[in-house]
Amino acid sequence: MKYAFLVLLAGCAFLSVVHSAEIPVFKVKAGDIENIVVDATPSKPWIFSITLTAPKLAQYQKFTEKNLNRQISLVVADVEIYQPMIQSVVKSNPLTFRMFEKKKFLSILAALPADPE
Repeated sequence: MKYAFLVLLAGCAFLSVVHSAEIPVFKVKAGDIENIVVDATPSKPWIFSITLTAPKLAQYQKFTEKNLNRQISLVVADVEIYQPMIQSVVKSNPLTFRMFEKKKFLSILAALPADPE
């Protein structure tokens, strides 16, 4: 079952990300995102898909050229989500994305425990 969530991107940073110094990190802010889609169900992993703006995508391509043959993390830093259930999950699991297709990036969070009801 898919839910549509209103995701409001704002300048409030509440995601803190801890990464190894060995992995290059490409940071994305709210203004760098053209579109964000959430496919979330209680029993399956949550899939966040973002599409970057053309200028940010060009920066990402240059970043990957500098870091050939290395794993790269793309992290969304300044984003605020107004949906309590998603907000609590994202706070405890920072969004790290991987490239998907040409302009889209995916992040998959662990599934939530099933409702006891």
